Amino acid sequence: MQARSSWAFVGLVEVLGLGLGLGLGLGLGLGLGAAGLSTGCSSAGASDTGAISAAAAAVVISDGGAYRVSVHSAPDAAPSRGVNTLRLVFARVADGTPVSGLELDVLPWMPAMGHGTSVKPSVEPGPEPGSYTVTNVNLFMAGLWEIRTTIGGSASDHVAPQFDIR
Repeated sequence: MQARSSWAFVGLVEVLGLGLGLGLGLGLGLGLGAAGLSTGCSSAGASDTGAISAAAAAVVISDGGAYRVSVHSAPDAAPSRGVNTLRLVFARVADGTPVSGLELDVLPWMPAMGHGTSVKPSVEPGPEPGSYTVTNVNLFMAGLWEIRTTIGGSASDHVAPQFDIR
């Protein structure tokens, strides 16, 4: 049970952007040992370098039913613990044509913990029509994550593919 509460605290510190040095520097007196902090907040595992997988880690339909969204990942075939790069590929459900020119707002979200990450991912148009590259996707703890994506521009919609991060 104590490990679970340590995870919750570390997640809260990361969400608030306090950083461990600042939090401890303020003398919060939480009594957490350095070893517990280093394992609790580690982003060991993935880093956002490497080629994006050609195989989709997930394919989902947007909430409004207009878009089919394929999610591709780097450095692993599926998003993993740590910092990831994602390629979101949008196509119209009706005819499969790629959809470029969308405005995307991406928020990694952990529903069980009720928080996202302290660092906002960046979204840029990808190399192919209908593709968008999302960098700095920090999935810093194990558990179920949603990649909550608000779609704007020529249409308004939402999509939230889910990944179980280990």
